[in-house]
Amino acid sequence: MTKRQRYDIDILLVEDEAITAVMLQKALREYGYKVRKPAATGKEAILRVKEKKPDIILLDINLPGDIDGIDTAHVIFTDHEIPIIFMTGYSNQMTIERSKPLNPLAYLIKPVTVDEIDEVIISSLEIHADK
Repeated sequence: MTKRQRYDIDILLVEDEAITAVMLQKALREYGYKVRKPAATGKEAILRVKEKKPDIILLDINLPGDIDGIDTAHVIFTDHEIPIIFMTGYSNQMTIERSKPLNPLAYLIKPVTVDEIDEVIISSLEIHADK
């Protein structure tokens, strides 16, 4: 995928750590992706998806507020079949089991590099396009 093709990919980044969100947003834009203003909570992410459906969502599992990343993904995936890539600072079996019914395209364990994210986005969108 060329940088030009990446400009056509609209990403919603859902990350509650402001510094991490801004750094990821900037780096992904440098790779050529169209990255919206990050959402910091599940409710904010759901509203952003209703406003305009992104091509893919990078979603932190641990979010503040009433709903975490897995519950957010469930709400979004029920209404929209948007590919979701989970990001988390830790992994445990209970969290993975909760997310399995959503068929996430990938789990990224933080800290992640933009190269890793780029690779997963490209392969995830190819998989999703084949469905």
